Amino acid sequence: MEKIVSQLSNDVVEALILLDKMRVKFSSTRYYQVERIEQAMDYLLNTPNKEGDPRIIVRDVLGSAGSKIRNRINVIKEAGTLAGVSSPLAIQQINDDKESHLYLEAVDAIIRTSLNGQIKDILLGLASGKEASNLAGVFECNVKAMRTRISKARRAYQKEVGLTI
Repeated sequence: MEKIVSQLSNDVVEALILLDKMRVKFSSTRYYQVERIEQAMDYLLNTPNKEGDPRIIVRDVLGSAGSKIRNRINVIKEAGTLAGVSSPLAIQQINDDKESHLYLEAVDAIIRTSLNGQIKDILLGLASGKEASNLAGVFECNVKAMRTRISKARRAYQKEVGLTI
């Protein structure tokens, strides 16, 4: 074990620490998130010399891990369809953009923060694909003021979670 740790770059060690904190946070509530985090940790352990900002490394490996899990789910669905198996994973599901995995992950991450309601509403609007002009109408302000609110909301989210939207 000590040999493995000595081979890891400092950036990978910091990224693993961030991922472990996230894993502990989600361990009792979100199986998908825990699986995704563990996939990301495995990737980092297999690439011990990775360099860069640990938060960006975490963002990148979580994205890759999410893709890997979604691909696995799609293969299981397809295999179930071909084999005629009746299982919840084998049932054909129709997803529009609002119900995509990435959208659901973003909504879940935003809702779990301790940010105030208006900031959450702005971030949820952005996650659903709304532009500053659409949000300005919802929040009854001009577009310039809305862009300022969006910037503040993104900064608040980054400060809270450590990742950017």
